[in-house]
Amino acid sequence: MTDYDTRHLRIKRTRGLAAEQVCADCGNQANEWSQIHGTDGEDVMHYVPRCYSCHKVYDQTNVGRRLSSQTIEKLRAANIGRKHTPETIEKIRVGNRAFKARQQ
Repeated sequence: MTDYDTRHLRIKRTRGLAAEQVCADCGNQANEWSQIHGTDGEDVMHYVPRCYSCHKVYDQTNVGRRLSSQTIEKLRAANIGRKHTPETIEKIRVGNRAFKARQQ
């Protein structure tokens, strides 16, 4: 399994399918997990759900840019009531810490 496959499997196990989320950019149903540019991708929170179109545009036009605070708030508001309760987010953080500890 490649590093890419391992990361995406970890994201799906921890955060669920991207298709269960809304796109970070347009608010439609997401299809893919998209790595936030400027991150190393090791943390499952370094990914946001995007539809195919927005993912392609993001990768082509925003190289090196991070999500704006407005986009992050929009994404959080759109996903209220979905999988990511504060408890789930804490579980994700604990899992990430454990994963990083095993890597050392």
